[in-house]
Amino acid sequence: MTNDSLVVKRNPQVAWRELDGKIMLVTPADAMLHLLNDTGSFLWKQLDAPRAANDLAAALCAEFEVDEDTARGDVREFIQEILGKNMLERA
Repeated sequence: MTNDSLVVKRNPQVAWRELDGKIMLVTPADAMLHLLNDTGSFLWKQLDAPRAANDLAAALCAEFEVDEDTARGDVREFIQEILGKNMLERA
């Protein structure tokens, strides 16, 4: 389970581009292409500097008008998934 105060940043080795509002990532270890959904794309764009999970959840609440518990759950899932694929690093 991801801690809400965990601070993460983008892995600088991950190539990414925004196309039609969606973020596409290419992981260097396996050259796999990953397409983020709207929520993931929004969160990725928030990571232009290291951010704490709870700050990302607050930004998600403001952008998508979701409740705090839902936002925290979405952020935890996002971080766990892409940390596992080495797209993010702990800051």
